[in-house]
Amino acid sequence: MDPKFKRNGKKLIADSDVVFKFMVPLLLWMASVVIIFGVSYSHLQGLQGPLASLDTGAHVMYRLARCRLMSNMLAFTEATNAADNAVYRANLKQELAYLRQEYTTLLYGGEMHLQAKVTFHPIAPAAAFSSPAIANLFFKTKTCLRIDQTTCVTDPKDPIYDITHSGLDALINRY
Repeated sequence: MDPKFKRNGKKLIADSDVVFKFMVPLLLWMASVVIIFGVSYSHLQGLQGPLASLDTGAHVMYRLARCRLMSNMLAFTEATNAADNAVYRANLKQELAYLRQEYTTLLYGGEMHLQAKVTFHPIAPAAAFSSPAIANLFFKTKTCLRIDQTTCVTDPKDPIYDITHSGLDALINRY
């Protein structure tokens, strides 16, 4: 077939450069997608540790709430017999064991123990030693950590003064 032919009074000539000119925008778009993916992937790799620490902190707060619930059930539910109290006591003991395990993971890092059956095993970094400010908050602070400072215990002779003014680690361990 002749590469030149007439259609509607116009002469059409086959040219291989036309294909390349039409492919340039597509190739530029493809290159930009690959670059954006690479940059996003590298930035997201740095977020895995802080997100795992945040997740572990949320687990610790959940366990604290569960321990409060179990202790309230033990203290305020009218148990008809000793067997009910034994069940509440066993539930509280189990929740305290979970709290200790997840709090230790939050402080020192390690594998997070999730209640759901998952195929991955997330590893949390040591949050307590991620920065000096956080380490001071956990172990060295001597101030009251309440938002409303007017409700803090101010008498050093009070039995809970030392606990409430010795950092988060003392509070959780005393709990």
